[in-house]
Amino acid sequence: MVALTDPALFAATADWNDAGDLIVYSALATPDGAGPELFTIRPDGTRRTQLTSVVAGGGTAEEPSFDRDGTGVVFVDRGEPGLVRVDLTTRTVTPAFATSVAARHPRVRPRP
Repeated sequence: MVALTDPALFAATADWNDAGDLIVYSALATPDGAGPELFTIRPDGTRRTQLTSVVAGGGTAEEPSFDRDGTGVVFVDRGEPGLVRVDLTTRTVTPAFATSVAARHPRVRPRP
């Protein structure tokens, strides 16, 4: 088995996209980070990309799940009320729903 991330970053709660070519997960940006952000990575460990920057504003990015069309990720931000979503292209974070929905471990299912 090969590790895809540094154990000191405490990567957790991963989800695979439907195509199987991208993984999203929550982890510290650096070993001394103040809280988790979201990252994507290819299954071979390449192209690690930071999706969120919510820790600087007092938030956390946890428990990600790809949305139904694969263009974004729904997650829990403890600094915001309810579930939020980050767009994979623009990396813009917005509320996941028109009204605040409080939840833990969101899983967007079923996917088409």
